[in-house]
Amino acid sequence: MTQEMIYLGYILIAIGAVVAISFMYKKGILKNVAKLNPIAKVLVIVATVGIGGALAGYWAIPSLTTPTQITPIGGGTVLNCATFSITPSVTASNGVLNNAKNLITIPFLANSTGHTVDEGDNTTWVNPVVTFVISPEAYLGADADDLAIIHYEVINPSQTVDSSSGTYYMLTKSSNQWQATWTGDGTHFVSGTSNMLYTANETLTLTLDIDETGMSYTQSTYSPQSLTVRFYNDCSWSQVVDIDFIATEIGALVT
Repeated sequence: MTQEMIYLGYILIAIGAVVAISFMYKKGILKNVAKLNPIAKVLVIVATVGIGGALAGYWAIPSLTTPTQITPIGGGTVLNCATFSITPSVTASNGVLNNAKNLITIPFLANSTGHTVDEGDNTTWVNPVVTFVISPEAYLGADADDLAIIHYEVINPSQTVDSSSGTYYMLTKSSNQWQATWTGDGTHFVSGTSNMLYTANETLTLTLDIDETGMSYTQSTYSPQSLTVRFYNDCSWSQVVDIDFIATEIGALVT
C-alpha cells in the first residue's frame, strides 16, 4: 500500500463520518444516542463512522483504480498478440520438408577439388527458395478490420561452414548484407515485418544465396549445417523452421 493510498483512506473515513453524523442528525437519531450509556454511545458512533467510511470507499475506490487506456505521449508500441499458422515449401533446389513442417533438408555434393557444390542428384547447384504461407489466427477481441503483425528473420546469417581448413560461411555477403532475401512484402535482407488482415494470408519467399566455394570446404558427410528461420509476434509466440544442408558426398566430383 502506498502512502497516497493511506492518506486516501483517512480522507474517506472523514467523509464517511461527516455523512453519517449528518444522516443521524436529520433523522433525530442523535437524540436517542444521547440517552444511551457512555459505552453504548461510543460503540454506536464508531460503528456508524466505520460504515460511512466503508460506503464512501466503495463508491470512490473503483473510479480511482479502474485501469484506463492511456495513449503514450509521443506514441508507443501497441502489442499485437496474433499467432499464425506457417506452411513452408521448397520451390527451388531439391529440399525435402518433414511432416511436422519445421525442418527442410537439402542434400548437396561438395567438390573439394574444384571448390564447387552440386545438387544432391549430381545436377548443377540451384540456390534454395523457400516459400512460407502465413495465416493469422485471431486473438480474443480482434475483428476482421484489425491488422495482424508478424516479424521474421534468419537468426544465424553468419553461420560458418563445418571446415577444418579455414573460416568459410554458408551464405554470401554483398554490399555488407548477408544474402538471405525476403520478398512478398517488399524486399528485406535477413529480417523483416509484415502486416496483414486477419481475413487474409501472406506469402513470403526466402531466397538463400549459398556461398558455393565456402560450402565446398565441408569436411563431414551427413552432418547437418543449419540456417534457422524464426517467425514471432510482439508477445510470446514464435515458430522456428530449420534448413539443414547435408553433404552426402565429398571429393573430386564430376557433374
